[in-house]
Amino acid sequence: MRIMSNNIHEDIEKLLEEDVFMKIRDVIVMRFGVQQSRVHNALRFDELGAETLDVVEVAMEVEDIFDIRFRSSTAASFKTIGDVVSEVTQLLSAK
Repeated sequence: MRIMSNNIHEDIEKLLEEDVFMKIRDVIVMRFGVQQSRVHNALRFDELGAETLDVVEVAMEVEDIFDIRFRSSTAASFKTIGDVVSEVTQLLSAK
């Protein structure tokens, strides 16, 4: 059983971040054909052989999944899976 902290907002944000990660992980697995166990927040897109266009296409797919919009400069600047997870979590928390 998961132990919750005394701050419910931190708990909710952590659960949101975990859910966001799992959905983005699924996108990465499908697009790049890697195993789920290989995908983690510190994984760099260049380690997947991704070029800038690949990263932008991932960002567009993520936008559709979460019904959000990245600034155009943000999508092209993602270097790691964690960058995407953080930005999505932040945008969803602001809704």
